[in-house]
Amino acid sequence: MPPLFARIRPFLSSPVRRVRRCVLAGLAGLVIAMAPQAKAQDNFAFDVIYGPLTVARIAVAHRESGNAYAVGANIRATGLAAAFARVNFRLNAEGVFGSPRLSALSYRETVDTGQRQSAVDMIWRGGTPVVRSQQAGTATPVPPSRAQGSVDPLTAMYRLARARPENQLCNWSASIYDGARLASVTVGSPRRSGDVITCNATHRRLEGFPADDLARHPHFNFTATFEPVGDLWHLTEVASPTIYGTVRIVRRN
Repeated sequence: MPPLFARIRPFLSSPVRRVRRCVLAGLAGLVIAMAPQAKAQDNFAFDVIYGPLTVARIAVAHRESGNAYAVGANIRATGLAAAFARVNFRLNAEGVFGSPRLSALSYRETVDTGQRQSAVDMIWRGGTPVVRSQQAGTATPVPPSRAQGSVDPLTAMYRLARARPENQLCNWSASIYDGARLASVTVGSPRRSGDVITCNATHRRLEGFPADDLARHPHFNFTATFEPVGDLWHLTEVASPTIYGTVRIVRRN
């Protein structure tokens, strides 16, 4: 899931002797709590795997009614990481479908990673986010006026992860705004091999990130893999290479 996955990707590129500390810090950027509005019609779950270790489990719940959606997720550390990770991420998002584009209507986030605290409550008017309240964890938040046409991080994740027809899997892009930082995700052309479709994708940091982060990790490449279930295709894996191994998010059900 591009924006959420990208939050741990830099930490997982660190030297092996720092893996435990970095994985735990990275998990702080992934952990989100299930949105109460998102009473699911179809739950799904993923494991986050780094090398031989399963470091987190993601459970996603969503509701779709007509052209509207609500989505939330719960991500928790597993194994050794669970003994050390102390995080609190709460996000929820609502919006409408534009076949196949998703348009955000509201987004709420409260974050405490142990290193960074932030909170935001946003709505979208005419495609532009309006920040109703904010405790920024970024020194200079990007003004909402620069995020015209954007979606929130959870909506971008949901567009990648939800079951959908084959012609909606790949070849799309989105601007992503969390109230402070602006990024983008671009999902490229599909490649099919039997009953498996893969798309190469890139998550790119644009504005509002620390200068050293932009210099060291301006973008992250990843591959999304889909397999059919009935008439729809499900995301089964997101994988991103690092110099110390591949980070994988693998569907459980």
